[in-house]
Amino acid sequence: MTPPTVTTLPAVNPPLAQPHTAKLEGPQSVQAGTANMWAVLLTNTGNTAISLQHGACDVRFEVLNAAGQVVRTTPKDAICTLQIVGTNVAPGETGELQKIRWEGKNDQNQNVPAGTYTIRSVFNGDGVLIRPADFTVTVR
Repeated sequence: MTPPTVTTLPAVNPPLAQPHTAKLEGPQSVQAGTANMWAVLLTNTGNTAISLQHGACDVRFEVLNAAGQVVRTTPKDAICTLQIVGTNVAPGETGELQKIRWEGKNDQNQNVPAGTYTIRSVFNGDGVLIRPADFTVTVR
């Protein structure tokens, strides 16, 4: 029996109806305690443009260890402005929704042990939900 998936990510909006794919892009191997950035990319696989007007903090993420436990959630002290960001992606194109930053630390601000981790993220803004594929990272 598979254990239930635990997540801290919000999911209140319906999925984006337009055809698309989403993924994280960034380093696959990192040093614990060092800041790294991953871009949340949206590819328009449909025939009409995708236009989103969203807040600067509508992308949230969490990091899971190899046992599937959430060890890092989106920082609570992130500075979120009231700035509205426009993301426009033409058919067949890829655009960046936002970047996420992880320092290889847990929620207690301690370096995580070396090993394999999974970054999960979600865009929950402009009335739609976009869930990029999980991203596997090796921490040294």
